[in-house]
Amino acid sequence: MFFQNQFSDTINFHDTYKESKKPDYEIIRIHKDVTKQWEELRQQCFDLRIEVFHHEQGFPLETEVDGLEDIATHFLLRLRPSSKPIGLSKI
Repeated sequence: MFFQNQFSDTINFHDTYKESKKPDYEIIRIHKDVTKQWEELRQQCFDLRIEVFHHEQGFPLETEVDGLEDIATHFLLRLRPSSKPIGLSKI
């Protein structure tokens, strides 16, 4: 399934077999705009990056949020249906 709107592209991946225990996933491509939803999605990216790279791996906090955040494209991987962030990329 593919869903697109003004602030992001969402791609939902799911297993078609009913007996499967695999969770569903969504990958959200986050574009900059002025909506509150964009800010919330980007904040999920920040929170996950800070948790993994700063708290768990010990990188300096200033390396995780830089001056390129507003022009970068962020990709957020979330579990469905919980919407729990489990991965990300910043390009």
